[in-house]
Amino acid sequence: MKHLRILVPICAMALTLSPASASDSAVERAVDSQDRFATLHGMDIQELKGEFISSYFPVKVGYTWAYSDKVSGENFDINIVGRQTIRGQNAWKIERTRANMANDYDLVTIDDQNGADVHFRFVRGNQMDLSPAVKMTAGQMATGQVFETEPVQRNPATGNTTIWRSKIEGFESKTVPAGTYNCVKVRLLVRDSKLGTKFADVTMWYGKGVGLVARQGQFFGVYLVEDLNSTNVP
Repeated sequence: MKHLRILVPICAMALTLSPASASDSAVERAVDSQDRFATLHGMDIQELKGEFISSYFPVKVGYTWAYSDKVSGENFDINIVGRQTIRGQNAWKIERTRANMANDYDLVTIDDQNGADVHFRFVRGNQMDLSPAVKMTAGQMATGQVFETEPVQRNPATGNTTIWRSKIEGFESKTVPAGTYNCVKVRLLVRDSKLGTKFADVTMWYGKGVGLVARQGQFFGVYLVEDLNSTNVP
């Protein structure tokens, strides 16, 4: 049995994992450049201490967020559609709309005691049954926290497991079409456990009282730059 490793205190795998291409380095350079610009202009990332996850991941059936992706030109919604039990956990079912009506969804548990864990993903017709669940954040977040999870499912292409690494990078202001928000910044990396090949590198900004404000990087070969346009979260 693989275990979650906390390095710094305070969706059956039918998907064939594809490594990041050479353009991945371009995305990294863009992110690094953005961070340097922010620092030079007085918008550097601030230290985050003791913030509870419920302030940044509001969850309630009926909540919806509308986004646009600058890479694909796609407009889509993320909706909390209900609850679903998985391995004894009462998870939130969070759905992402697609134009062909074959919507994606995640099963996620979120609370101030245990943090945010992703148990299952259904993406573009592929299932990712993540056991143990991928730890994204602790219930009480702080800058520098790092979590590594190694689900037991194997990549059909290599026969190896994958390492999911989430890091709380800090706190910063983020402006998107929906407005300007005070955000916690989270970076997710996914690598082959033996080869070290990088499958995903995504940075996410979660606005206080709002939820996911922006997301950019590459996830299993799909590049994205997604910004929040509107939400019904009060």
